[in-house]
Amino acid sequence: MRSFRWRAAGVAGLLAVGVAVQGGPALGADPVRVSQPTQLTRDADPTRTYGSPYVLIDPHNRLNVVAATVEMRSRTCRLFRSGDGGQSWKLLDALPGPRNYPFCFQTSGSVTESPMAWGRNGTLYYALVGWDVNDGGDARGNLSVVVARSSNLGTSWDSTVARDTRPLTGADTETNRPVSGLAVDSTTGKEDIVYVTYRRNLSSATPAVPSRPFVAVSTDGGKTFGTPVDMQEAWAKEPKNVTGTIPDDKKIPVNLSGFNPVATVDNKGTFYSLWERRTSNVTPSPNFAYYVSKSTDQGKTFQTFEAFAETPNLAGGFLVWSKEGGPEGTLHAIWHAKPGQTQGDTDIYYRRSTDGAKTWSEPIRLNDDDQAKLNTQLLPSLSVAPNGRVDAAWWDFRDDPGLYVNDVYYAYSTDNGATWSKNIRITDRSVNRKIGPWSNGFDMRQPVGIASTDAYTVFAWDDTRNGDDTGQAQDMYSATVQFKTLASSTPNAVRYALAVLGGVTVVGVGLMILAAVRRRGQPAPSSASPTPSRKSDRVVP
Repeated sequence: MRSFRWRAAGVAGLLAVGVAVQGGPALGADPVRVSQPTQLTRDADPTRTYGSPYVLIDPHNRLNVVAATVEMRSRTCRLFRSGDGGQSWKLLDALPGPRNYPFCFQTSGSVTESPMAWGRNGTLYYALVGWDVNDGGDARGNLSVVVARSSNLGTSWDSTVARDTRPLTGADTETNRPVSGLAVDSTTGKEDIVYVTYRRNLSSATPAVPSRPFVAVSTDGGKTFGTPVDMQEAWAKEPKNVTGTIPDDKKIPVNLSGFNPVATVDNKGTFYSLWERRTSNVTPSPNFAYYVSKSTDQGKTFQTFEAFAETPNLAGGFLVWSKEGGPEGTLHAIWHAKPGQTQGDTDIYYRRSTDGAKTWSEPIRLNDDDQAKLNTQLLPSLSVAPNGRVDAAWWDFRDDPGLYVNDVYYAYSTDNGATWSKNIRITDRSVNRKIGPWSNGFDMRQPVGIASTDAYTVFAWDDTRNGDDTGQAQDMYSATVQFKTLASSTPNAVRYALAVLGGVTVVGVGLMILAAVRRRGQPAPSSASPTPSRKSDRVVP
């Protein structure tokens, strides 16, 4: 029997966990435990290189978890699935991309390469770049935008090319990377309204054309997409909206660019996209800023608001919406930056808006390490649990100031982002970045995957613990922070409780109980990834 291991605990803590099987702490209580990490990737190729995944939890059965990633050496996007809350995982055979667009990997850093979102009736959507060798490659060739959808948790896929760039040549070539955002409105309209956001790059244009944040919209559940829209176009024509150090004679559309748009929707169907404002042909180059574009008419027109003013080393933005906070809910935004200095380390900052992006709260720094040590934190992610708890995770170098080893750290808020917990280390061992692509080739970096339920938060990340200087292998690992123990009507509940209580005697008794269960013809617990059920037969908040 494969034990479910937990990090160090006292007797009182173990007893508390045993009680939590039936009830669990209320919102606002500290987590019960941080689990030991589980390895997702099991292939033996010594050159395997998996990126940090995007993670979602099935809203219909909160023990089903999916993790989307790119395997960099094969240049393909894949999906992993867990049926037991992230304790065990299975790599699915089906590829989300179409056969004639076999590759999805591209070398833009600081954002996920595989955003996902849920639609109605349990439909899973997966956005990715699509290309083949004849398209010219990642750097300057045509990269198309693909949205895949699955009604069976990734066992099979139907794919649509949302922006087909293959007919384009010369200066019109679109190297659309990264495909960084995906949001689904499943509350309005007859079918899901799907928004996919990406950075349009006219890589062969002369003179150079600034990159722009684009969105393609489907009103029929991802089957077809309309002509993509430049979210920055109207805003860029109004220089009065451009704040910061850009000279007035440089506040013109040809000099303003937008990077890495991410996406979310509210429960009224309003679409929001957070993107970086950058510049071209402006010397000295101003610092970056963050803006939010908002649409109430399915991407036909936009309003744009400043979310974070010009700041050194600004990047890694992430945006989610939650129903808490008033009639318009709350937009939660996070990124890394270093206000007040031109170089050095970066910190994790958070802001929220409760009036539809018009105004924003004062920034809150989430990392609680000693600022005098100038440790770097970067590439944060956000998730919101059904009960309103806001979870944040990021890469953190506090345990190695030499910037070659980092960890996953976590903080959470139970008052809609007003205050935050102390930081919690998620990784059980630091990740050596002298192995893998961070320090070998193209400095590939992607944010930590995170997804939340009331009972637990699951994290997934890229990890080099199994690699070496020759193969440079990079795997994926996951762990959970539990606020309640996973409740279940299956024999797994017994297994979890016994594993938490620990001890040779207790485990021996547990084995006797399980043996008796088997003799009565009940199925034995399995460490393999269970076949997921779309019905919530296991009650997990």
